[in-house]
Amino acid sequence: MISGIQLNRFGKFIQKEFNLSDTVTVFFGKNESGKTTIFDALRLAIGSKFLTANQEPKKVFFHVTVKKV
Repeated sequence: MISGIQLNRFGKFIQKEFNLSDTVTVFFGKNESGKTTIFDALRLAIGSKFLTANQEPKKVFFHVTVKKV
């Protein structure tokens, strides 16, 4: 289970932390508010292929901390 997301200099976010619910978490907001950026970060962290709009691989450095619950 993913309990939270911390983004540092990723997309629109300079430094932002999201705590996720044990049941359902809903991200909503206006266009260009960063919703897709959050899902891009999740896909990157879990190992999915991360591509930009023009399908070029994006060089990104990230750190994942896993805590046993």
